[in-house]
Amino acid sequence: MVKYISWVWGMLLLIVASAYAQSLPIPKELYGTYAPQGNCRLEPRLTVNPTGTFIESHGTKTGPILVDVCLTCAGGARYNGIERWLFVQTGKISPVLLRFNADEKPGHVIVSKNDPASAPLTSPFVSLLKAASLDRCRVATTMSQAKSNVASVPRSQTSATQFTQLISSLMIPASMPANSYYDWMILDKAPYIQWAPLPPIMLTKPTSDGHYFRRNGIAKIGSQPWKVYAAGARTMVMSHNFLNEAAPLGEDALLVALKQAGFTVTAARCTIVPNRNAPKWYRLSQAGRQPAFLWVIPAGANLKHWEAFNLNLTDTLKPLTPAEQKVYTDHCS
Repeated sequence: MVKYISWVWGMLLLIVASAYAQSLPIPKELYGTYAPQGNCRLEPRLTVNPTGTFIESHGTKTGPILVDVCLTCAGGARYNGIERWLFVQTGKISPVLLRFNADEKPGHVIVSKNDPASAPLTSPFVSLLKAASLDRCRVATTMSQAKSNVASVPRSQTSATQFTQLISSLMIPASMPANSYYDWMILDKAPYIQWAPLPPIMLTKPTSDGHYFRRNGIAKIGSQPWKVYAAGARTMVMSHNFLNEAAPLGEDALLVALKQAGFTVTAARCTIVPNRNAPKWYRLSQAGRQPAFLWVIPAGANLKHWEAFNLNLTDTLKPLTPAEQKVYTDHCS
């Protein structure tokens, strides 16, 4: 009887193990064809459809290839972003990793070698690794229409719209407790920014806003690179700084874009003597986000040829010092 129970228990364990070993189905939102720069006239191409995953390189189509799907590998069990990992299976190893919607960018795929000790790869996988990244192909008419739409919008306004989306993504969600901050990993979900790897750098001297931990990044706003860094404590982010040394975005264009995106924008701290080019603090609020403060240093302020912004995630500004009270006021008209 004991042997029988042991045998049944062993079979149950085997069945459960087999069930867990089976890969999840490929999510339908990943269906499509991916190619370098989203141009399907180029190879290699990666196609995902209900029949499987296929690679096209050197005029030859390979597949369906065996993949193992992971929905939460990008951030752990509580991860709820859009990035999906597909591990290519060859025998008992997974030599190649396909990161779909990589870095929370829809339609973007990053290809990397997953098992350095694996045997030499066949030509299709070598082609994918050399490409390094792919993007979902778009229909030519859709691309033409998109270019037409972009051309009809001034570049400064297009940039302002992108920066507005970035600001919204970096504000604290309203669902979080008051007076709390998010952790450094959340930054990787923000659009338009490529961040330096974690952990954040510990500084010997504080940043201009008094923080000892910093993570640098590069943002691409309206095709122009901006210098970015987030600052805060060891486990939390408290502010974001942006430096645009290219064509100025413009304070007026940004304010218009913020209001069009549903922000309530209120002047929170300004100079006593009116000056169009003087730095100014604005209080931002938007549905689904906790309020934040945006400091705008327009191009031309103090004879500077660049513009800068600081997104402060605190709910109140620090009190003015006696010296600052001679220049600034919190009672803006």
